[in-house]
Amino acid sequence: MLWSDYFKPPHFEKYPELHQLINDTLKALSAAKGSTDPATGQKALDYIAQVDKIFWETKKA
Repeated sequence: MLWSDYFKPPHFEKYPELHQLINDTLKALSAAKGSTDPATGQKALDYIAQVDKIFWETKKA
């Protein structure tokens, strides 16, 4: 939802890595759904944390 409904062109200009980061996050979440490996889940959580950081930075602006 953040990718399609919240983040707007100015966000992607300020954070050029955002498209790739969201794409990587979605892939990691998909992998985590089909895995019981804690490292796979942690990778997804790490990506979420990066998106979360950018989200809250945009809320301060």
